[in-house]
Amino acid sequence: MKSLAIYLGLVLLVSAMAGCAIAPHRPIGTDVSYVRNILPFSQPPLTMGEDESGEIYGTPDEDGDGIKDNLKAELLELVRKFCPTLVLDISDTGGVLSRPLFPMPVETFARKLTVDRFSIAPFRWKGRDMIDLSEIDDRKLSLLSEYFTRRVRIKPDDEMKVAFFDFPGDSPDEWLWALNVIQWMEGYKPTVYAHPFILKTPKGDRRIVIQYWYLFPFDGWGKEHEGDWEHVNVIVTSLDPKRAQLLEVQFYFQGFVTSLSNVELDGLSHPVIYVGGGAKGSHGMYPYHGKWLGMEGGKGAERVYGNFRVSYRDFDVNLIPDAETVKLEKMTPKERGRIIWLKLDVRWGRPWIGGKDSAIITLRADSEGYAPFGPAFSTAWNRSGECLGYEVYRPKVKSWLELLPTSDIIEHLITGQPVFENAESR
Repeated sequence: MKSLAIYLGLVLLVSAMAGCAIAPHRPIGTDVSYVRNILPFSQPPLTMGEDESGEIYGTPDEDGDGIKDNLKAELLELVRKFCPTLVLDISDTGGVLSRPLFPMPVETFARKLTVDRFSIAPFRWKGRDMIDLSEIDDRKLSLLSEYFTRRVRIKPDDEMKVAFFDFPGDSPDEWLWALNVIQWMEGYKPTVYAHPFILKTPKGDRRIVIQYWYLFPFDGWGKEHEGDWEHVNVIVTSLDPKRAQLLEVQFYFQGFVTSLSNVELDGLSHPVIYVGGGAKGSHGMYPYHGKWLGMEGGKGAERVYGNFRVSYRDFDVNLIPDAETVKLEKMTPKERGRIIWLKLDVRWGRPWIGGKDSAIITLRADSEGYAPFGPAFSTAWNRSGECLGYEVYRPKVKSWLELLPTSDIIEHLITGQPVFENAESR
């Protein structure tokens, strides 16, 4: 009965997400306690593309989507050619569907932008606005434009605004249920957002990096947070889809990156990615199944026991450009609603859900308890390999002798799964 009550409640909650307008919203008991644990005006900068990417983004671009009109079809063919196959954990279901939760489309997560307003002196919550993003007219676009860049100066009597996308629920259990209900009601396809850019190596060579970004409703590993963007880099030889060959795949997970030239493939060109954790897992992108040691400051481990394959053929593949090349003024209100998320410097989820403990801000890609910003504001956007927030992880399989003094040997014998350690930190 309890599960049924939660289920029906979330159906009503998800259904209530539909709506519109920019109207003050002051529900009784609104919880804005997160504000005590975030840095005021702490938005990250937009990571712009290098000059080389002007070859694929910018003018001529009649529809304003940022992608050169003469290259759009070719780029879409390229990113589909190398689109990865994901292996998910069947336990990541939430108890409603018989399959794992798929990476979701942004319009399902980001239907409305929540804006909490605070006076600074005295520091008080002043109200909450809900901005519907399905259609964006010129007036609404003008209001939203303040969230395209960081605020660098204020007046003494200005308000502080905290903007974020708020997915239904307040815990991993509730997020799982909510996404189950949404998947059941809407039946959306697994979705990926592909962002190609041109990379010049230190030796002067030219490489094409395709970043494949996946949106999950949460990261439930360790100190969980709402909203979760994960990605892999697939490096190829050419923009021409007929000539392009796979060179390397870079797997990003738990604040680490592993780069491999020899990877498991589905067919001739589609890398196989193992998604981290079971129910409430991290959703990090791993090259192999097994138990990965050295997480959470070297003390934790993540079990990557994926057993549900989602083929590249099943994905809805979307091209996304450098955010600064998108010209919203050229678009219709509905077209703006489909791409504006890329330019918004806001958090994807309740800003902080760390409970009553003190906040911890780290240089890792996922600071503990904090909802992330979007891909274009990630330190990994338009970057290849190791970068701020992602250290090198060189996976090494631990031998029987190395496992014997630990409890890992028992788990290894029961599951048959390999155990990896980071050879980089030895």
